[in-house]
Amino acid sequence: MGYERTVLLHNTGQEGCRFAIRQPQPGTGLRVTFQPGVVAAGMSRHLHLELFAVASSPSGTTERQWNVEIVTENHHLLLPVDAKVAVAAAFDRQYSGGPDAAVAGGVRMVSLRDCDLPASKVIFVIGSPEARDDYGQRLAKELGLNHIDAYHLMVDMGNSTPKAMQLLRESILKGHAAAAGCIVEGCPLTLVQALQFESDIAPPQLVLHLDDSTEEAQLSQVLQYYLDQGLLRKINATADPQMVFAEALQVLEPVLTAGDSL
Repeated sequence: MGYERTVLLHNTGQEGCRFAIRQPQPGTGLRVTFQPGVVAAGMSRHLHLELFAVASSPSGTTERQWNVEIVTENHHLLLPVDAKVAVAAAFDRQYSGGPDAAVAGGVRMVSLRDCDLPASKVIFVIGSPEARDDYGQRLAKELGLNHIDAYHLMVDMGNSTPKAMQLLRESILKGHAAAAGCIVEGCPLTLVQALQFESDIAPPQLVLHLDDSTEEAQLSQVLQYYLDQGLLRKINATADPQMVFAEALQVLEPVLTAGDSL
């Protein structure tokens, strides 16, 4: 079982506002779900905080604190989350009245459930169109992965992030039957797209940056975001194409053979 609490995010401004959630790391046991899209002025949106965690102490309880990061077009907000996580024996000793006795006001128990996205590994391949060339398709074919051209999908959707994310999710689900993972090429191009992808679909296992030093400035935020998480790998795309392809394979193969998956 896990626990869920709903938080109301209210737009006090005079214009509509789009937001995204920077999801906590998977090891925290904390997940935030919400309905993406623009929040009109004076309107609200529900954030559902779901906690599925275990105590780090083998015999007692652990106090946990997190800051859920909410990114809007103009602001960077932090939503503090505090929780006490107990192993079964400590839980029974402290809360003799059963699970309901341990639930604070506004918190409800929920069933432990997996994300409806099947276990699959997502790899981003980003860079300028010239740098990416046909590497995404070739790498996917060589490694037996599904290839998704997210760049042109975003263009076709008029850069509408919510619509594009829905189509990306459907593409990943369709391709899962034939592959254990996918290469998403040309996306994300902005930090908002990166956070929306993580919220609506899943975090990437690795981000491969094919660099030819011609990317738009907005991509620098995306690169820094994944660099901070230790997920970014950069390859010089101006080198000999055979060397670029071989180096990319060398970077990706250990990720695909690792035991953990989404």
